[in-house]
Amino acid sequence: MITDRKDQWSVWWAYVKHDDGGGKERPVIVAMDYMHACSCFLITSKKHARRYKIKDLTSAGLPKESWVSFERIDLTPNNFLYRMGTICESDIVGLQTWLRSSSFNSY
Repeated sequence: MITDRKDQWSVWWAYVKHDDGGGKERPVIVAMDYMHACSCFLITSKKHARRYKIKDLTSAGLPKESWVSFERIDLTPNNFLYRMGTICESDIVGLQTWLRSSSFNSY
């Protein structure tokens, strides 16, 4: 179990529970660390028009093309397995711009 604070915009390999009771390991981006839980964005390899494409895969520690799903989830410290990297400054700006955009807010 990893209990240290998670830096905003850091990318982690984490166990994500599904609503049906199952779950799987997948990458996430930490949006906010509240000490008892972290609000995170899911990362997926499935391209979709309503997702943000990560440009700098190396900084993020991702092995293949990846997109950020704007579905937020809350994870507790015991969900985090290891840190993969951190998204770069240009991806942070891109994500923030997308989050504020009218196209995102209308979905």
